[in-house]
Amino acid sequence: MPELEYVQENCPKCGFTFMVPEAFPEQRRKDHKTFYCPSCGSGIWYPADNEEERLRKQVEALRKTAQRERDRNSIMFSNLEHEVRVRTGHQGQVAKLKKRIAELEAQ
Repeated sequence: MPELEYVQENCPKCGFTFMVPEAFPEQRRKDHKTFYCPSCGSGIWYPADNEEERLRKQVEALRKTAQRERDRNSIMFSNLEHEVRVRTGHQGQVAKLKKRIAELEAQ
């Protein structure tokens, strides 16, 4: 059976020093679960916003912003294409009417 490595933890309330398995603090930093001081029984936890999670949230927010901007640009491009088609259609109608007027004046 492999031997466990232990590290020291200090209770922020009573100052009691106790030993925990080496991987334990890292697990609590990731899952933010509470663990208790063996001396005074006060709950100890690591804050939910550590540097890694803060950066991960920031990256996710930037991704969402970029996706919103891509969607917005796509909609604007579609609207622009529609306006171009409408204008082209109107120009065709104007040309058709001018030709008809010219034919009527020629008679």
